[in-house]
Amino acid sequence: MERVMLWDISKTFFKIGITCWGGPAIVAQIKKEIVDKKKWINEEEFKETLGFCQMFPGPIAVQTSAHIGYRLRGVVGSFFAFCFYTLPTFIFMLLFSYLYFKFEKVPSFINLFGYLEAVIVAIIIDAIWSMRKIAAPNFKGALLILLCGAAFIIKAPVILVLFSSGLLGFLLFYKKGESTPFLKFEFRTLAKKAVFPFLAFISLLAVFIFAYKISPVLGELGFRMAKVNLLAFGGGYTAVALMFQESVLSTKWLTQSEFINGLALGQITPGPVIITATFIGWKIGGLWGALLATVAVLSPSYLILVFLSSFFKEISAIPFVKYFTTGLLCAFIGMRFQLLIYISSSGLINFLSIVLAAVGVVLLRLKFSPIFLVVLSLILSYFF
Repeated sequence: MERVMLWDISKTFFKIGITCWGGPAIVAQIKKEIVDKKKWINEEEFKETLGFCQMFPGPIAVQTSAHIGYRLRGVVGSFFAFCFYTLPTFIFMLLFSYLYFKFEKVPSFINLFGYLEAVIVAIIIDAIWSMRKIAAPNFKGALLILLCGAAFIIKAPVILVLFSSGLLGFLLFYKKGESTPFLKFEFRTLAKKAVFPFLAFISLLAVFIFAYKISPVLGELGFRMAKVNLLAFGGGYTAVALMFQESVLSTKWLTQSEFINGLALGQITPGPVIITATFIGWKIGGLWGALLATVAVLSPSYLILVFLSSFFKEISAIPFVKYFTTGLLCAFIGMRFQLLIYISSSGLINFLSIVLAAVGVVLLRLKFSPIFLVVLSLILSYFF
């Protein structure tokens, strides 16, 4: 394979980052650019990358971009792909956050967001439906989702529910006779691969501590967004449910309406919906808060991915990892039910909002972009 220049990696992933919306659609566009058009990797290698990245927390499109960069040019390639893919959405969200909080006291501006919650209800229902085949291929998976959903609704400790669901996932889905591959690691190779992730992790931790010294709220923001990232198995909408827990239910940093509006802005921007963290960070600490929240919500899982990329075939074949992750996905779908109940209670306030949510679900199943629904809700809010 011909050596790919870093400049080519950078401009290709910047183009993908600025022109694509919606997790699955972004992954399809990555395949189109990298496999079909540029032929940097073949289809089988792309499938391996996608399967491996799904085992990690964080937005799948970000992880896929980073891992392709790693396959092309090692750690440096992964860093360039990661940064240039996420840069456009960060810039857009910075601008939207500034405008939103500048004009949020203007009644005519805020009234534009009146029917957004109905659209978010539709988006969450579509996300739950899309994940059902992966996490709930049978009755046992569906039952685990319902149990986790009930646990979140009664406000059971989040970590306890997640850990229990992971273990139950292994016990329920493990197929007898599956063997665990022998993992062979050379210490020198392992140490060499760990240098960049370890130094980056220490630097990230130092930034959080420094932020905490300046402002305890900023430090807490960094740690909470990193927690969201490390628990966000199953993609961006899992992160959304976790961010709702952390920024609305646990800390009251945002009102429910502010969170919904920030999530809607995350839908409008290209790239991953997890960029909603930038909006949360802006509310708490302006530009520096937005930057800190964005780095925290994207970096930890990326560093883990980089460290383990050399061993991705062996790790992907470990049964415990595979089925524990499936159990976690069931828990996160259950968490989305909790989010759905909260938002429905305040968003479905009249007949028009219920109709908009129902029509939204149908349109999303027909592959309409969420942006279309967001724009439709803004128009309805203006006239009604």
